[in-house]
Amino acid sequence: MKPVKTIKSNYSIRIYAKDDSRLYIEQFHFRGIKVKYYPATNHRASRVKLYDTRHKKTVWLPYSYRHGDIKSQAIEHLWNLGLEPGGFTYDEKSGEYTVLTTNFYDSI
Repeated sequence: MKPVKTIKSNYSIRIYAKDDSRLYIEQFHFRGIKVKYYPATNHRASRVKLYDTRHKKTVWLPYSYRHGDIKSQAIEHLWNLGLEPGGFTYDEKSGEYTVLTTNFYDSI
């Protein structure tokens, strides 16, 4: 496996104090890849949907029992494409992960 890179800030926000002095806060601008599990039906096996929120592209992967975890499966898929994940979020209401990366160019 490739070594993990340290993510550097790629965005800053300017805020103003009450005395009108300026402060720049370093931030990260991420690209989100939504990851959701779809159970088996009468016609299809279990699968995982990856949706690129920036490029509006969807990729379907067969569910990997080797991983047993859609987040790990998605991160490995993205890693192998050169999209180094820098973090993730989880939406408990929808059951979706959003994997975050600073690579805005490569396709999923």
